Amino acid sequence: FFKKKKSVLAITLVGSILRGKGSHDADVDVDVFVKDQKAIDELSKEFDTVGPSIIKNLRKNRDTGRFFDIGLHIRTLNPKPQHRFWTSGPDDFEIELGHSFVYCKPVFKRGNSYDLAKKKFFPYYTEPLRKKRLKEVKMYCVNNIEHIKPYVKRGLYFQAFKRFHDAAKEFLQALFISKKVYPLDYDKWVEYELTEILKLPKLYEEFASLYELNKLESGELVHKGRKLHDLLKKYVKN
Repeated sequence: FFKKKKSVLAITLVGSILRGKGSHDADVDVDVFVKDQKAIDELSKEFDTVGPSIIKNLRKNRDTGRFFDIGLHIRTLNPKPQHRFWTSGPDDFEIELGHSFVYCKPVFKRGNSYDLAKKKFFPYYTEPLRKKRLKEVKMYCVNNIEHIKPYVKRGLYFQAFKRFHDAAKEFLQALFISKKVYPLDYDKWVEYELTEILKLPKLYEEFASLYELNKLESGELVHKGRKLHDLLKKYVKN
């Protein structure tokens, strides 16, 4: 379907199935690259019409499970950081770049647009942008950690946990930026990322233990926040 569209510059396979980590319930993840937002809108609208029948035919395969789907992302080849807010959690800029140019397999290219774009972001984006991004992410991470104690004092434990979880994801984002390595995500393949990609099995043990709560309605989250801050200072270098 997408190869026939003149606006399509490249198509890649991504995701757990490509890495040999999928299951019968895993999606087939496909990234389609176009030149601008107009092309994204047009292709998305077209695929909304034909996509359901394609997915229906694929689901007839006995190897697919109940939650099988096509994980389709139509992107441009020039992603940019999006404006974020204090309570929005980490953005997807580094994740998008990793999926677009590292953890993927190109299956179609039209011209050299994809290869030229990859040279801009592989093995990593520019050093000035990296330093700026790292400074910002650490700022948001610490801000979320510092909000945990006031919310616990007010008895707003679920908001305190949200702040902790956002801070934990921002810690991972900062860690990957400091290592100049693109992540897969911040809450799905964490063990694989820390032990296999970054080769930090001890950190994974420390990080996973932060989620082992005995009692939500207590001061335990404050203690977990302090430990997370210690991990940030220990592992994230400029």
